[in-house]
Amino acid sequence: MSSVMTSSAISELTRVLLDANIIAKPVTRTLLVVGGVPSGFRAFWSRAAEREAQVHMRPRALPPSSVRERFDVLLGPTGTGAERFGGTKGADRQILADAAAAGARFLVTEDVDDYGLDDLASVGISAANPDLFLAARLTRDAYSTVIDLFVERQLNRRPRPRNSTPPSPRTIRACSQRTPTSTTSRPSRACIPSPP
Repeated sequence: MSSVMTSSAISELTRVLLDANIIAKPVTRTLLVVGGVPSGFRAFWSRAAEREAQVHMRPRALPPSSVRERFDVLLGPTGTGAERFGGTKGADRQILADAAAAGARFLVTEDVDDYGLDDLASVGISAANPDLFLAARLTRDAYSTVIDLFVERQLNRRPRPRNSTPPSPRTIRACSQRTPTSTTSRPSRACIPSPP
């Protein structure tokens, strides 16, 4: 599924274009993509950002195109006239042109300084650091939804091997009868079964 965004598709939500350096970071990307709609914004990226992100991702990482399909992330239009952004660094000119073409209000990037202030102002876009943007925009419920997704993925990723031995009854009994001696919620090392 290769969704191309139209202005009417996300007119009710604040449009937020993700720079390549955000797309390449799975946790930050997921917080923005999954937590966005319930928080009142729609995170998306452009083809240029996706190509650049793919170059910087770890070899076994899920490609951005697969993330788009899984979470129905819209692919923004390709902007024109990138050369007009003279105060913006290199390849980021195309990213800013793409954000302008999509009607984005924010461009989330770790490299805010790469975008010229006059260039951003000329198209009415604010460049924002992901941590600051998330702190200001992500709701508590949206954050909980994303954390639940992470936990579910981790639990489903590590099924116990068929030939593994469950903990011995003696280990289980010793752990369940143990009384905490401190106020921490961490289990004692004695209650963590060692691998067979």
